[in-house]
Amino acid sequence: MSHRKKKDLVQAFSQNKIGRRELIKRMGALGVGAAATGFMLNGVSTEALAAGGPDFKKFSGKGIKLLLNKHPYVDAMLKNLGNFKEMTGLNVTYDIFPEDVYFDKVTTALASKSTTYDAFMTGAYQTWKYGPARQIVDMNKFLKDPKYTSEAYKWDDVIEGLRASTAWDGKAGSELGGPGAKQWCIPWGFEMNSVAYNKKMLDGMGIAPPTNLPDLIEKAIKVTASGKAYGVGVRGSRSWATIHPGSSRPTPTMARRTSC
Repeated sequence: MSHRKKKDLVQAFSQNKIGRRELIKRMGALGVGAAATGFMLNGVSTEALAAGGPDFKKFSGKGIKLLLNKHPYVDAMLKNLGNFKEMTGLNVTYDIFPEDVYFDKVTTALASKSTTYDAFMTGAYQTWKYGPARQIVDMNKFLKDPKYTSEAYKWDDVIEGLRASTAWDGKAGSELGGPGAKQWCIPWGFEMNSVAYNKKMLDGMGIAPPTNLPDLIEKAIKVTASGKAYGVGVRGSRSWATIHPGSSRPTPTMARRTSC
């Protein structure tokens, strides 16, 4: 009976009948914490997707292997693998590597046409190389075919900048997400990058905080030239790895390797 009450509450939230605070409060009264509530929410969403559309059990008993970057998003996904396994019957295995070696692993796997992995994590700009090289597949053929994608999956609900930055036709100068663009991966999450600055240092140099990217570049050059500090520090390092395209950072995404 208690489990039924928990599930009813989660379903009520997913149907916008109660708010988040009410859900957490009432689940807490039933002895369920926030993490467990999140897991149940994922389960309800999984059930909704499985209710119609493709035969999610078609490959039950088979397995897939993922190549993953060590990331908080991965931690969250792994906690919900049970729901995916229940929906599909697939056995999921995976390898996780830290970011400083992860992309070398991806490059090696793709270049050697390895069949070890079925899908992997990537970022937007990497797919502009992998896609035209036919190392990954165009996801449009899955997204637009009801045999593969449930009608309950609302692709257009994904932020436009994320969809566009991960889609390209492979032609120099073509607009991302433009006509004829191929969808090289599925955005999984995104992060916003904020600019912080040392007010005392900028004030001492008579420099106002930057208001746009060209302004940031110009003022960063001045700071570097002063010899007092590096003009820009990204994640505390002299690296551009966090500067990604699009309205926000589409990281990570999932791409499916091609059989070509």
